[in-house]
Amino acid sequence: MLHRINYVPEGLLDCTADQVVNFIPESTLITLGGAREDALFLSILLHGNEPTGLVALQNILKKYRDTELPRALLIFIGNVKAAHEGKRRLDGQPDYNRIWLEGHSDHETEIHQKITDLLHDMARRPLFASIDIHNNTGLNPHYACVNRLKSPFLNLARRFSRTVIYFIQPGGVQSKAFSHLCP
Repeated sequence: MLHRINYVPEGLLDCTADQVVNFIPESTLITLGGAREDALFLSILLHGNEPTGLVALQNILKKYRDTELPRALLIFIGNVKAAHEGKRRLDGQPDYNRIWLEGHSDHETEIHQKITDLLHDMARRPLFASIDIHNNTGLNPHYACVNRLKSPFLNLARRFSRTVIYFIQPGGVQSKAFSHLCP
């Protein structure tokens, strides 16, 4: 069963990626209410050595610390154990951004079942959009990725970057799984 909470743990807004495990010891879905019911799904730390999503989340939640969020926010915090070690994933773990579609994982693990359950749950909710934040490595430009070439997907991507990359492989990534539910 996926760990689920409906609050932001004390200390999460001020910690570094390697410290998240002290506040959230496993993959967790945080559900926060907002003025609008159609939720923004945000996934962070699918790769433990990519802390950009955590920093973005902390900035957003600090901004709205004393006020209602504009819309409901569903936050999936992924591989906290790898983040603690500063690694993409730990030995013996699947890549947390390759297990999002049933039948696309070589690992029939507990986390795969948690992700499958999460996707079934998300299919029953009103979703505004899904954003999966990863670091960019090397000297690459800032870019956004989409898995569908439809206006809502491209409009969302362009809010983050003028450079938009369309991709359909690999198949088990979070963005592709959610592309069937929302931009």
